Amino acid sequence: METEKKAFDCIEFKARTQEQILKALCALSEDEQREYLRRWSEEGPLGDWWKRVKEQTALGASRSSS
Repeated sequence: METEKKAFDCIEFKARTQEQILKALCALSEDEQREYLRRWSEEGPLGDWWKRVKEQTALGASRSSS
């Protein structure tokens, strides 16, 4: 018997993730929302990627100002 592998559904994943974030944010003040999003962007699934982007952006800026 062959097991069927379910393909990754990007749209479903995005919708589910956005729903989770919205639920979390609704219970927070504006300042708490900003902190939540800042922390999520640094520590979440793309945190390492964002760190590299920031480092490369800073490196590029320092090179162009020299």
